[in-house]
Amino acid sequence: MHQPDLFIVIGVRSDTDLKLSFTRPFQLIWNFLRNSMQPITIQYFGKNIAEITFPAFSIQNFPQIFTARQRDLALQLRCIKYCEKHIGGVNVFHAHVINPGGAIAMRIARKFKIPLVVTEHRKALIEQLIAAQGDEYHELVQVVDCADEIIAVSNSQAQLINSICNRFPLVIPNFINEGFFVPKRSFRSSECFVFSTLCSLIEGKGVDLLLKAIQLWMPEWDKVHFKIGGTGYLKDSLQGMAFELKISHLITWTGFVSREQAPAFYQDSDAFVLPSRSESFGIVYIEALACGLPVIATRCGGPEEIVNNLNGLLIDIDDVEQLVMALKKMYQNYNQYDRGAIRDDFITRFSSRVGATRIMDVYNKLIN
Repeated sequence: MHQPDLFIVIGVRSDTDLKLSFTRPFQLIWNFLRNSMQPITIQYFGKNIAEITFPAFSIQNFPQIFTARQRDLALQLRCIKYCEKHIGGVNVFHAHVINPGGAIAMRIARKFKIPLVVTEHRKALIEQLIAAQGDEYHELVQVVDCADEIIAVSNSQAQLINSICNRFPLVIPNFINEGFFVPKRSFRSSECFVFSTLCSLIEGKGVDLLLKAIQLWMPEWDKVHFKIGGTGYLKDSLQGMAFELKISHLITWTGFVSREQAPAFYQDSDAFVLPSRSESFGIVYIEALACGLPVIATRCGGPEEIVNNLNGLLIDIDDVEQLVMALKKMYQNYNQYDRGAIRDDFITRFSSRVGATRIMDVYNKLIN
């Protein structure tokens, strides 16, 4: 059997069997390598393993990169044994949360003496663990201390992790598939300006603040409209709030928006607004930017490193007057935003070609 130059494999829980498959962000890494290095061969053997060969990408010892994300330690040990039997040794673990994924990967990495990379994507939960100072907090500290590389998705999150154990993580922002989220080929035909919002309808996303801002502004119904996508435990109360504020005629609640539907959701909008109260990063902001939309966001952690003068406006958390002013300013000065320039800025900072390269650099450093 031909050994791959590079193999990326991710453990995925299954009710019936062990399955190994590709999921984000490794699908993006694979796409990046596929598009930049030809030829590539894919060979499936057994029912759970895919061998992917990149002839132009050579690393010593033919490393396999394994990601642990599940709470079930026994399942991950099965994954390791399966990989060793059918492919060869695993060279790097990459967990995408400190707890529980990082804690599981830490135990396996110690057992097999494999380098460990941990990327933390969450902010609110880490803050809760720090405040509680319980067993999970101490496990969090242990993982941060033991990992060969800690990655944060924003500087604010890196500072939070640094406060735990005086170790400043490497900052690699989240990235998305630039070929999937693209601007619409032609301008929308509607004369009504559409602000879109896409999020879980929970307190931390600040949709209640947006409703208050809409009520204070009260734009003409045929000039400005708001499209709010997503679902959550506050859905009914937020819709009731809109009714009480007498702004229901200005809002369309689209409900759940699947990932496949998301590009069209953004493309049928003129601007994006989400006044979150806390974000470790904010994937929806860069999805909107990828589609060429200017954005309105809050200074709540992650957005400060996404939004700039070229692509949008930043306001303070829970400041409804600033939000009203930002909405009006973006509507009245919309022609000042260049969709092409917004897209180009996104490509430079948050595309998969940039993010995948930086993550591969981490793997290479640990392997070599």
